[in-house]
Amino acid sequence: MVRSLLVRIGLAIGVAAGAALPNWPGAEAARPATYTLGEYILPAEMSNINPFLTTGNWSPLFQYLFSPLFYFNSVNGKIYPQLAAAYGSWSQNKMTYTVQLNPKARWSNGRPLTAADVVYSYEVLKNPALDPYDLWSHLASVSGHGRTVIFRMKSVFPDLINYLTTVYIVPKAQWSKAGNPAQNLNLHPIGTGPFELYAYHAGSNIVLKPNPYAFLGHPHIGYLNIEMYANAETVTLALEKGQIKTTEGTIAMPSLPSLLRTKTNRLQKYPGLANFGVFMNTKLAGLNNVFVRRAIQSAIHHQALITQGELGGVFRANPGWMPPVFHPYLNRSVFQSPQYRFNLARARQDLSRAGYHMGPRGIMEKHGKPLTFTYYEAVGAPAQEKEASMIQGWLKQVGIATTPRLVTWPELTTLASTGRYQLLQGGLTMPPDPVAAMSSVFAGSSTAPIGKATPGLNYTRFNDPRLNRILAEAAAATTVARRISLLDQAETIIAQAAPVALMYNVGAHIVYRTRRFTGYLTNFPVTSAYSMISIRPR
Repeated sequence: MVRSLLVRIGLAIGVAAGAALPNWPGAEAARPATYTLGEYILPAEMSNINPFLTTGNWSPLFQYLFSPLFYFNSVNGKIYPQLAAAYGSWSQNKMTYTVQLNPKARWSNGRPLTAADVVYSYEVLKNPALDPYDLWSHLASVSGHGRTVIFRMKSVFPDLINYLTTVYIVPKAQWSKAGNPAQNLNLHPIGTGPFELYAYHAGSNIVLKPNPYAFLGHPHIGYLNIEMYANAETVTLALEKGQIKTTEGTIAMPSLPSLLRTKTNRLQKYPGLANFGVFMNTKLAGLNNVFVRRAIQSAIHHQALITQGELGGVFRANPGWMPPVFHPYLNRSVFQSPQYRFNLARARQDLSRAGYHMGPRGIMEKHGKPLTFTYYEAVGAPAQEKEASMIQGWLKQVGIATTPRLVTWPELTTLASTGRYQLLQGGLTMPPDPVAAMSSVFAGSSTAPIGKATPGLNYTRFNDPRLNRILAEAAAATTVARRISLLDQAETIIAQAAPVALMYNVGAHIVYRTRRFTGYLTNFPVTSAYSMISIRPR
């Protein structure tokens, strides 16, 4: 089951239901071209349709309604122009990047996309709360005229294009009249994506219809119906019964073998930008000791989690954090080192080095205080709950006691962002850039004091001056070789400091049905906007 802390947050704000399709929910029988996707979506995750917010929305919806300048394909790690007509060009001094907009791009109300829309969208990010990747620490200005957009840098920033894949463009004419962008619920979105919102039935389903002005291509389906389910089990049951054709990746993993016994079901899996692990609050007693963190790292049996918890649907993670999708930047000596593999004896040795000894109740103690932590995990996720139980069992074997706390995914993200936890099991999706994949999660500038939400993704509150310097140098490095050298060093520091005990890496494990529909693009995520354009009824 794929879940990301970054995108799984919810606010309790009500949204009114829209108009139903004729005779809904029996419309699929009447309209064979309706394609039904199902997902574990909480009602609170439809509180807004604001692509700048990471709270109160179901972010996979954005790719169907909006478009960025460039698209990152998580299957192969490549970047494609989208709202941009082609790849941009750098000035000779590498301080200015110029992009021409796709002349075919129009908004769903028929108006043409202009540079003013793009400039406005990037100006919105000047609010730090809306700029999770700290893009404006690199940008000096964004300007434009007609279909030309110009990005000017504060200093050399060669990886800009990777960041441009993360920002959805919105229409200035609509948004400039809506007040503070951070408070705009955007319940009537206008976008450039292949679909537009037809209706939302609160807590039940989201209905999209083809955007008549879609510039990427017109969908071959009449409606895209997204059914909302309360947990992974009901999503999986609907998939087994054929009530839905696919999901965004949420399935009860124990059911995977039975799903794949159906000859018309297929599985798409690939490594990607999501790392799952046990996040440790490095500012708290016990966890501020590197040997305690290393002990937790050594106590996790990664292969058992992959085979028993996820039934082979995920991939081995890099102890140095860098996801394998960034092939040239993967520090293979760290990735392959036995030093970071499962080893209970080494875990006990590290706890001894931290000053702990085994107490009479089988729990490590120091100065009479037992080594025990509250362990937060997601409710309603069978695989995650099973894996949490496995990890807590291994920790107990080395003398670390845990008190499990089950919370919803939105609550889990809030706990992580504010630092109000000790141990927290979850997944984190990184930006599609090798430097940002490290800096957004571990740079000191991406964290905040406990109790305050982080401006970036540094939920462990890890702050190492040497690592900060290396990451800053990597961001400014003008050659791939230099960036590789610096990021190799960063991965070594992270692996040795162990602020996160990695479990596994995943891009997706998506089951999809081919009995009634064909045309899935497997060189892209099969639920991507590109694939949804190509899907057609048999």
